[in-house]
Amino acid sequence: MRYFCLVLVFLTAVSATGATPVGSVTASGSFALNGVPITAMAARSIPLVSGDEVQTGDAAATVVLSDRSRVTAGAHASFRVGQSGDYLTVRLTQGALRFSAAPASRLRILALDREVRPQPQSEGTVTVDEQNKGEAKIDQGSAEVEEKQTGKKSWLSRRKAIVFVAVGAGAATGAGIAVGRAPASVEPVPVPPRSGSNP
Repeated sequence: MRYFCLVLVFLTAVSATGATPVGSVTASGSFALNGVPITAMAARSIPLVSGDEVQTGDAAATVVLSDRSRVTAGAHASFRVGQSGDYLTVRLTQGALRFSAAPASRLRILALDREVRPQPQSEGTVTVDEQNKGEAKIDQGSAEVEEKQTGKKSWLSRRKAIVFVAVGAGAATGAGIAVGRAPASVEPVPVPPRSGSNP
């Protein structure tokens, strides 16, 4: 009964704010929604509105967005969902997520200072680790990756990956890096140093 009441409180909060849900989250274990712990028993199809933050615990959580795209975040991941114009956004701040873009996908994934825009019916992963190093990899289809500060765009297709670091998180120079693992080919993505940083 307690778990039913918790879910009812979330549904009531969504209705009371008049916010339109951008998707729902389901997890096999406990997670936090906007800092509020959700137990595994209550973690079934919890509605998400723009601005909601999800932090997974020891288990993965799957978000089904309103365009039917799916994003599964691994254990100990942190991300925020939103809607900006026509796009449904997932801003990954920590951990790994796997995406599956729907046929009419409006999904974009933000990680560090990169924007990954999967094409419809594309699948892949995006990760951000503790050292602020990120990676975008495509397993099926393609995605456009844009470096937000410079506007430089690269295309990823099957078996390609881009590895990047946050601005100022690299070596003392603040330079970005790009590395690959066979058989993936890698597109280098430069990261400009922050203004006022030491060369």
